[in-house]
Amino acid sequence: MKKKYLNLPNVLTMLRIVLVPVCMALILYTPETLGSRLVAAGVFLLISFTDLLDGHIARKYHMVTDFGKFLDPVADKVLILGAFTAILAVTADTLFGRLLVWVIFLILLREFSVTSLRLLLAGREGKVVSASLFGKVKTVSQMVAVCVFLLEPTLLSPFLGTPDRLFSYLFLAVVSVTTLGSGIQYFIVNLRK
Repeated sequence: MKKKYLNLPNVLTMLRIVLVPVCMALILYTPETLGSRLVAAGVFLLISFTDLLDGHIARKYHMVTDFGKFLDPVADKVLILGAFTAILAVTADTLFGRLLVWVIFLILLREFSVTSLRLLLAGREGKVVSASLFGKVKTVSQMVAVCVFLLEPTLLSPFLGTPDRLFSYLFLAVVSVTTLGSGIQYFIVNLRK
């Protein structure tokens, strides 16, 4: 790996990937209590914050690299899919878990398709395509959804008195729409060039 790849933003992006198993372990192996879910959500948010931080540093200090443009969305995918998979493991025997399976499938379909197109464009035209605004909205909606999925059973529903997993079901819909929409938009924009 060349030194230019080892700048601070890229190190933060790689750190995000390395910390995903920690987040997954907190979801999988701690009791479903308010305290443990707050810790899991807090660690997830801390890891997610590195996404904002690495991008800010890269732009402000002119440290944007093709490696970073490629790795940053990969790190986001690893974080989201790791968290969603761990949540699926602890909710698999519920209706929510069964619906989450389909959302994870949709995310995987979108990410494999977009990554394939990115690789095709990189090979054919030598260009690395950064994430679009819609793609960033998709990522933020997925990150918020993880926090809702973790905190609703022990904090939101008891505090607000709402039906079990009401907000989680709403965020399953939001994540589905933003995932599908951003994937379609990515293909439309990049195939007509």
